[in-house]
Amino acid sequence: MMRPKILLAALILAVPQLLPLSLAWSANLGAIYQLARDNDAKLAAAREARNAGQEKIPQGKAGLLPAVNLTANLRHNETDTSLSPSNSYGSHGFVLALVQPIYRKQNLEFYEQSKLQALLSEQQLKLAEQELMLRVAGAYFDILLAQDTLATAQSQKQAFAEQLAQARKSFEVGAATITESR
Repeated sequence: MMRPKILLAALILAVPQLLPLSLAWSANLGAIYQLARDNDAKLAAAREARNAGQEKIPQGKAGLLPAVNLTANLRHNETDTSLSPSNSYGSHGFVLALVQPIYRKQNLEFYEQSKLQALLSEQQLKLAEQELMLRVAGAYFDILLAQDTLATAQSQKQAFAEQLAQARKSFEVGAATITESR
């Protein structure tokens, strides 16, 4: 996920000698976002929740559709008594039933509710995508800020070192007093 990349970037920024390596490893915001989109657990969970939400529509629609029921039976009967000769006969039957509810308000309401739940799951996925964009952009710009801060600190360190060297030279030549050089 994103953590190892952020830690690697922080390590590169912390060690000034490795700064040229960070330029070789740099990536643009779009590439980092694509990596995060492919590997983010929160976004993957939101996608699966959306898929589950989309399944609510066929479930809700099922209550509005006709129901077909087929039943079959086969029986073999044998009677054997001492008073009459043995009798053997078979029976069978088939029943095909088609039931179509004409009006069931609860089924209509359940279907409407399932469409709203599917829409909600879609919106939650979009929200998760936007949150991922914010997290990735925030981390990316934090790294850029850290790089700029590091470059500024290195430039200031170099400027202070040059200023100190110039003050020492001025003291050695006699153009400055000891307090001016410290």
